Amino acid sequence: MPAIEKQQGHDAEHHNLLHNWIKEFTGATDVTVEGSTQTKTDIITNNNIRFSHKFPTPRNTQVHLPTLASFHAKFNLPKEVYDPLEMFLGTFDLEKLASWEEKLGITLNANERRKRRVHSNHIPNFQNVLDYFTKITKDKSLLNYLLRQLRDEDPVDYLIWTSKKKGWSNLVDLDSYIDWLSEVSVWEASKSGTTIFVKDPTWEGKRARRLLYMQMKGSGKSDYHAPMFHLYCNWPDKFILESKTNFWLLR
Repeated sequence: MPAIEKQQGHDAEHHNLLHNWIKEFTGATDVTVEGSTQTKTDIITNNNIRFSHKFPTPRNTQVHLPTLASFHAKFNLPKEVYDPLEMFLGTFDLEKLASWEEKLGITLNANERRKRRVHSNHIPNFQNVLDYFTKITKDKSLLNYLLRQLRDEDPVDYLIWTSKKKGWSNLVDLDSYIDWLSEVSVWEASKSGTTIFVKDPTWEGKRARRLLYMQMKGSGKSDYHAPMFHLYCNWPDKFILESKTNFWLLR
């Protein structure tokens, strides 16, 4: 996430419009901005109600960027999941990349070589990854990790999503939304083999509507290879407890 977007997000968390809404909703008399990357809580009230605030430009935003090592430590990935996931996320080690190519008996395309990773449609056992992601989504462990709590802190109670460019905001019952996500989520791979995602099975529109997705973070030449998770604001209306319009946090 670019530095300017991070700063805008921090500025929004301190905005009186947001604080006043939270106090009205909870009955709190004061709020505190957490401002730490070590917790999912962005704002906490003096009566200990926790909020996560998202302030994106489009309809999706990054919710977590662990390393593969920390993700593995959290979920204890079986070897049959770790190995194909590592190929999918890539490596800086050109010898390892060549060994994958030899093991799979394929010739990597130009995009795979540039990003030093293997697309999922070139990994025969990649369904193991999709099945495991579905498993840890259905038991809520992945959803809690992405949206509610990183460590031993109290979990987030509510999600507030404010559209930076359109000036609307939704206050979402996170507990109920996670319950629903855990029931409907089935991870699948994109046709291009570059991302994996969960789509809304209840959506009747022309195009599939995504709820979550994960992609490789990094260009392959700089930055780093890691699982980058994004959330879409495509929740059903029944999970929206309150909404605001004309809610401009940059003005």
